Amino acid sequence: MPLSRTAIDHQPKLIEPPRPQADDPEQTLLMALDQAPADGLTVPELIDHTGMRRTWVYDRLQAHATAGRARQVARGRWRA
Repeated sequence: MPLSRTAIDHQPKLIEPPRPQADDPEQTLLMALDQAPADGLTVPELIDHTGMRRTWVYDRLQAHATAGRARQVARGRWRA
């Protein structure tokens, strides 16, 4: 069966595969903080990196900050 002009002209959008979930979100978080630029990473960026929820990221950031493994470089921006 021949294709219609609409089918021929239609350019489907590529669907990006979902980001793989981190095998170890704790290590992924620490690596992201270690590799963060000088102005740090935002919490939404850290959520994307780890695949974890906002509350988990905030809890871990506070624990790492207390232990000296993370610091807030500006409002809402973090790095190691």
